[in-house]
Amino acid sequence: MKTVIHEIGVVDKCGKIHKVELKEGLNIITGKSSTGKSALIEIFDYCFGSQFNVPKGVITENSEIYYLYIQIKESYFVIGRKKDNGIGFFRQEEIYSSDLISSGYFKEDYFLAKDNYRKQLRKLFIDIIDVDESLIAKELKGKATPTPSVRSFMSFILQHQNLIANKHALFYRFDEKEKREQVIEHTKIFLGFVDQTYFLLFQQKEKLESEIKKLQREQKVIDKYINENISSIENQLNLLYALMGVEETPIKIEDIKTNPHDSRLKLDKFVTDDKIIYASDKELEYFKNLLLELRANDDKRKNLSFKLASIERSLQVEKEVSATLSSLNDFRQAQVGISVCPFCLSEKDSLPKQAENLKQAMQKLSRDLTLNHSLKSHLEVEQEKIRQEIKKLNIKIREIQKIKKQLEQNNNIKTEKSRYEQILMIKASLFSMLDILAKKQSGKLEENNIDELQSILNGINTKLINYDTNKKLKDAETRIKEIMSDLGKNFEFEDSYHPINLNFSLNSFDLYHINESNDRIYLRSMGSGANWLYSHLTLFLALHQYFIELESRNYKCCIPSILFLDQPTQVYFPNFQHDKALEFEERKIANLEHKENIDGDIQSVTNLFTRLAEYCNNLKNKYGYSPQIIVTDHADNLNLNGFEFESFVKNRWRTRGFIELND
Repeated sequence: MKTVIHEIGVVDKCGKIHKVELKEGLNIITGKSSTGKSALIEIFDYCFGSQFNVPKGVITENSEIYYLYIQIKESYFVIGRKKDNGIGFFRQEEIYSSDLISSGYFKEDYFLAKDNYRKQLRKLFIDIIDVDESLIAKELKGKATPTPSVRSFMSFILQHQNLIANKHALFYRFDEKEKREQVIEHTKIFLGFVDQTYFLLFQQKEKLESEIKKLQREQKVIDKYINENISSIENQLNLLYALMGVEETPIKIEDIKTNPHDSRLKLDKFVTDDKIIYASDKELEYFKNLLLELRANDDKRKNLSFKLASIERSLQVEKEVSATLSSLNDFRQAQVGISVCPFCLSEKDSLPKQAENLKQAMQKLSRDLTLNHSLKSHLEVEQEKIRQEIKKLNIKIREIQKIKKQLEQNNNIKTEKSRYEQILMIKASLFSMLDILAKKQSGKLEENNIDELQSILNGINTKLINYDTNKKLKDAETRIKEIMSDLGKNFEFEDSYHPINLNFSLNSFDLYHINESNDRIYLRSMGSGANWLYSHLTLFLALHQYFIELESRNYKCCIPSILFLDQPTQVYFPNFQHDKALEFEERKIANLEHKENIDGDIQSVTNLFTRLAEYCNNLKNKYGYSPQIIVTDHADNLNLNGFEFESFVKNRWRTRGFIELND
């Protein structure tokens, strides 16, 4: 997201304003040690919600308020924080004016509590407030998934002095595992690959899937109830028709399955006294059929019981024989001696032959048992199958016996009154079962409704597929690699890393070089400080170029286009405590450090700044704006190739510092 810091400032205890004015593109703040250069990156971080990390000294001793005057796209804001309690200042302006901020600008009405201040900052860049893909997981955890915040942006923006050439770490705040994981997880949000709708679709998807599964489970319960009770309903219905003596069957079992409520209404109208044929022999005929059916089912049950008992005996014998054999010693190791007569000392082989026969018999038995292992499995399957058949027959026989008993009671009474009363009892019993069945089906969605839910779910899945975040992240890695290849060839990596072939994973945030042998060489193994520095620079410049490219393609990339580089030349001049002169004299510093390749180091530093200027210029020409790169360093008065170093210098602190108390 196009963002420009116009001012980084401090209001001291006397109300005086101390500020650095900046612009889009490359900005250089140069000066000697202990002048406040490195404090700028910490002031920026503090104004964006960090803990107070401004180095103790003149600045912290005299400051009251730290502030930024920033531009976000075409909007302007002054944000800041008090030193002591950290409360935030937030005020929007129409335009940037370098004369706007004075001692009376920071009115109390614009100060916010820390939490509200951070929320205001968040709204400037991020419009996603719910990143839970699963509401069930959210409920189980008892809390929402952390939402992206401006604190996560800092990993893409800040390269501190102790980080910019670090071989063990690439990103600010990644020493904390939880923060690292949050940044990686939120990257697809920061790059604009997903929006709030994406997460809401996931929640809807989960809800629909849960609802469909719930309905399918309910459907199974209903189907089970129908299957278990439909036989009983059918028997009661047949008994009713038999007692009424009617040939007509206005309500069929299929009607009851389809619409039990409508069947109940029809049954109520049909079962009346005037429709009962008392002289009919249909009841007796039905009773005889019941007896035949009962006898047939009982015979079938007996046959199945005999078969089951036989299978169980066979399995028991197999179990006992296997147990006996397993308890015996290995007969293959048995040694049978030759018997000798104690009188004539002649050898007899009759016993050894018998032992050999026994051995062969046991071996055959063992082989047979092995071959019959599959038979055992078959018998076990058949055993379970027969048990289930017997169970079903038992239920059916009980139902028939129940009907038989009802008919016998009626025949014992032999009165028209009793028949009518029994018909009414059966009718009431049927009503009860039909009511339960109707109630079961009342909460059931028709299949076409489930299909409708599935259709909605399919539509959501299609929308989620269109986001295709995995492909976008993979394409992003490819494009970042291409940019790094283009930028890296202009930085002075060691010869063994030419051509530089850097790769960056958006899934792990690891950076590595792939050599000609296709080996991955990670940053920590890449040798010298120059390689580490240029790896950091190449990656972060590539990332910020990619962020701008995304915006040009109408992606809502919300990472501010700002990059702080603190002391990048320390790789070549590590001991800047020697830099105390009124002018930057690199040769003098190098001599004090006993460096040999002075000209080569100066050339490398010059090339570094030239490439930064070239980078900003190229992006400005191509996309209309470039990232704002803020370099705080000791280097000065360099002869850049094609650019004027002085045009990038915003402040030079050699005779004074950021806070000048004597002004």
